[in-house]
Amino acid sequence: MTLRKLPNEMPCLIGAYCQTGQLGSLSLVSRHFHALYNPCLYKHNILYDKPNKACVFWAAKKGSLDTLKLAFRYGADLNSTGAPSEGFIRTSAYSALDPQTYAAPLHLAALYNHEHIVKWLLEKGTRLDVPSRNLCGCKDLRNVRRLPPDWVFTPWYPVHYAIFHGGPINESILNLLLKHGAMYATEDLSPIADAIQEPREEAIDIILQQDDFDPNYRDSMGATALHHLVPRREVSKTCAIIKKLIDRGVPIDAKANGGATIFTIMVHCAHFPIAIELLNAGADASEEVWYERSTITSIILGNGIDEAKKQGRDQLAKLLTQEQRELIRLAIKRGADVNGLFTDRFRPVYCALIFLKDPKCLKIMLDAGARTEDAVIDRHSNAKGLLSAFFDERDGYLWHRDDRTKPGNETDLEPYKASLKLLLKRGARIDAPSQHQISALDEICGRAAKGKENTYELEFLVKYATNQNASVGYVEELMKRNKGRGEIQALLGQLYTKLLNITGDDEIEDDDEEDSDDEPYSTPAFLPRCC
Repeated sequence: MTLRKLPNEMPCLIGAYCQTGQLGSLSLVSRHFHALYNPCLYKHNILYDKPNKACVFWAAKKGSLDTLKLAFRYGADLNSTGAPSEGFIRTSAYSALDPQTYAAPLHLAALYNHEHIVKWLLEKGTRLDVPSRNLCGCKDLRNVRRLPPDWVFTPWYPVHYAIFHGGPINESILNLLLKHGAMYATEDLSPIADAIQEPREEAIDIILQQDDFDPNYRDSMGATALHHLVPRREVSKTCAIIKKLIDRGVPIDAKANGGATIFTIMVHCAHFPIAIELLNAGADASEEVWYERSTITSIILGNGIDEAKKQGRDQLAKLLTQEQRELIRLAIKRGADVNGLFTDRFRPVYCALIFLKDPKCLKIMLDAGARTEDAVIDRHSNAKGLLSAFFDERDGYLWHRDDRTKPGNETDLEPYKASLKLLLKRGARIDAPSQHQISALDEICGRAAKGKENTYELEFLVKYATNQNASVGYVEELMKRNKGRGEIQALLGQLYTKLLNITGDDEIEDDDEEDSDDEPYSTPAFLPRCC
């Protein structure tokens, strides 16, 4: 008697003792055996094979809907990833030692662009929040909440693969997932936030067109879709995405839990072209408390102009300078406090004078009301004038030289002269309200006396100061205190005589830097970098 003639129960009993490979071979013998052993093959695969060897993974990857349907009929878990548990996937994201890939059929169908498989799985109620592991190399690049440094794999959900993988964006698959309620691309990250990180413009458009798109989405750290923006070199693309999000109702001035808006993030990261576009789109620049810096101070300290000059990249330095001026101008217009303190001590005008060496930028701030009379709060909570602080040995320009061990000379002062002329012309004081307070003249005379009468600073002030900057009485008293100090006494005498003889019609020498035309700013095609 042949096997074919045995009752069906007997071959099935034999099948119970076979492994997957043997059952597969038997099912290929004939149509009769296929009808007998194929169900056994599926059941054995579901019950006894390792989870990561489930046939549903092969079916989803290859687009075989019939195989998937059969496996489901015999009890296959359509949400299985082959991992011991979902918790294992999330925990093993930290381990680079285990290269194993875990993914559910829906992940694979989206990755390999099998729309019919995706549709069938969704009709069967497949979950949209099953995590995967090591199916792609993408990472969750949060702007506000950074991932741990040892994070290796991000446990992506199926919609991530529809957004970024499988070739050209498949609008149908992404729409299917979104309409069935795909709210997250991974834990605490929405599809729009995921699509923005790279960015994937086609996917962004599809997501924004959904009727149930929530413009007020926040993650657990309070970040909106805009907070997840990672600027790329192509400024126009980043600006286009910003416009789309704002037009769809994403709040431009929303703060994350740490207090940061997208504007303050762009300023802090020195992405100035993007910050300018945000201001042009209506962003509010009045928020002052973030990283202990005012908005204007953050712009001043994050420019990278000095680095560009040191590298001989003059065109880049010119572009960065124009960028900085435009950003400061717009920020003030949009509410930034031109007198906001940095670390409770320094006003922006002090930082601009010390670090920028740009009279045009200084002029923008002075025109907006920057105060020079109390530009610095000293260590004893006393207010100091801008020029007094500038010439101070601890707070002033000499302290910020590359080599502070060398004696100061006129070359150190040279980069600041145009700015100092502007300040003197605008009435910045070089004296003090009383003889008990330290003035710029005090600082300079004291340093000249110690430095064998190196008087280049005093000579500069004598040449450009007027009675807008010092009183006759103060200079007279200072002459008495410096009696017998040769050249210092002589220079103070010149200043005294100048102040006595000056009339209302006398003006300081014109400052070409202040009045010369500046090239208009235009958004660069690429994000400028100094690296």
